[in-house]
Amino acid sequence: MDALFVDVGAAGHRAEQQPFHAFWGQRYATLLDPNGNPVDLYAPLE
Repeated sequence: MDALFVDVGAAGHRAEQQPFHAFWGQRYATLLDPNGNPVDLYAPLE
């Protein structure tokens, strides 16, 4: 998920929330699409 976050950010999408370990057991981040809508990325923690 972190690599995807970097790749999508490099393609020009703005970060809303940097990746972090969420208390509910996921690695979580949010990017903004071209219209400014939030897009969540998440993956289970190992």
